[in-house]
Amino acid sequence: MEQILNFITRYHDFQDFYEKFKEKGNYLFPVAHRGCWKFAPENSLSAIQNCMNKGVFIIELDVHKTKDGKVILMHDDSVDRMTNGSGKIADLTLEQIKALFLKKNNGGDEAVLTNEKVPTLLEAMNLVKDKALVNIDKCWDIREEVYEILEQTDTFDHALIKSDSTIENIEKFLNSKDKKLHYMHKVNEVNVHELEDIITKFQPIAIEISFQYDTSTVVSEEVLIKIKENANVWVNSLDLSLNGGHSDTLSLVDPDAGWGWLVDKGMNIIQTDYSFKLLDYLDEKLANHYNSERFYQKENRK
Repeated sequence: MEQILNFITRYHDFQDFYEKFKEKGNYLFPVAHRGCWKFAPENSLSAIQNCMNKGVFIIELDVHKTKDGKVILMHDDSVDRMTNGSGKIADLTLEQIKALFLKKNNGGDEAVLTNEKVPTLLEAMNLVKDKALVNIDKCWDIREEVYEILEQTDTFDHALIKSDSTIENIEKFLNSKDKKLHYMHKVNEVNVHELEDIITKFQPIAIEISFQYDTSTVVSEEVLIKIKENANVWVNSLDLSLNGGHSDTLSLVDPDAGWGWLVDKGMNIIQTDYSFKLLDYLDEKLANHYNSERFYQKENRK
């Protein structure tokens, strides 16, 4: 049997990956949270490049808008943790922010300063063009600005936006645009009853699920089957996310109980801070353990 890792990473180029991504649920994809920041500042251009160098085709990045209306990459609403500066992003101009330097990895008071600058979303989208897809997180409140950047860079095929806003608000925004956006809706115990409307009205490329317990309705067989029939299933294994405890920390100690449990449920997009380790796990463990059409087609079995 051919190893799953070889199958997942056997994309000739971005277009090859993209066609498989659009098949919704037939392939397994890791997502690099804030880029591959174990080797570079989070949300930096080098963190993005590290992902693409290693065959991680989906990269989650966070955005905020500056005082002068520019969209930059930064998780926090201030520059304090990740740079040698201080202040709210909304109170600083792009020029002021570009004068700062990023700190190594995920920053903090003791982090080493690097020579890297805070990137704009425009720079990031130009970098990933024809190379990767970006989940642009925290963008719903500045969705119009984000749309303009995607139009300017011609990167609609390289972006994924998400929201848990009302069905009416989302439908209004998506229907008002000439270009089709890849949209992902967030589903949990509170709004799972809207699943049918979400699927019918948005036709999402993916649905992000969050759940506190293994017995949650969101991860019931009925709900997961419904989602998998219509969309990719996105889950966050991040330690502070709602994933029933099947987190990165657990996965590093007992990957079968962490990432393995998620995969066995059919969740085919996993956001993690350890995307390379997830790929290693898939290579070592899942090829023989999960002999399923979810991850490879018959013609790829040897």
